[in-house]
Amino acid sequence: MPEAAPDYRVWIGIARALRRRCPVCGLRGISRHVASVENTCPKCDLDLERQVGSFIGGIGLNTIVAFGGLLLVLTIGFIATEGRASVWGILVPALAVALFVPLIFYARSRLVWVALELRWWPLEPGEVNLPGETRSS
Repeated sequence: MPEAAPDYRVWIGIARALRRRCPVCGLRGISRHVASVENTCPKCDLDLERQVGSFIGGIGLNTIVAFGGLLLVLTIGFIATEGRASVWGILVPALAVALFVPLIFYARSRLVWVALELRWWPLEPGEVNLPGETRSS
């Protein structure tokens, strides 16, 4: 009898990824710091680059979030200054968002992309090694 693939819920995976945890097993430490992600999960052996070039999706997601944050800051800045563009009211916060959001969100964006990929390309039986699961050779 073939081994069943582990049950995976995308919203749980995304929530785990936003906390910089493995989308499948929830292990902490899969991301050493905010700008780095391991290649595989030490606990469940999930390959975090399941598809060739999948890191590009994470970078694209990071870019979308960074530009969204920048647009939000610019919009709020122009509303708050009543249309008078000011260096301190708009430019400095916009530069801060443009510099720090991509760095802070990088690991999370990569892991969220993996969580989304798991929805589009589900886990194969035996692809991960979860506690209580027998792994076939």
